[in-house]
Amino acid sequence: MFPRKISIEELRRIISEVNPAAEAWLGDAHVNLLEIGALDSFNITELITELEKRYGITILAADILVENFHSIQALLDLLVSRYGFEPIS
Repeated sequence: MFPRKISIEELRRIISEVNPAAEAWLGDAHVNLLEIGALDSFNITELITELEKRYGITILAADILVENFHSIQALLDLLVSRYGFEPIS
């Protein structure tokens, strides 16, 4: 099986779908999305569901940690390190 590919831009689109109001804050992949209110616990649940559905993965409960969802880069790092995704530019 080939590795799934994902980009910062694709994660921006998915987060924008989950919370359209967050789009204005998604320019910087390192900005803390929780601190600025772009994501909250409800949005994170929706985001996990969308990622699982879209990519056919199951995000483990052990990975549902604030540090894995505080920025787009942190989420990308999680998907690459734990779920075999290949990052693309």
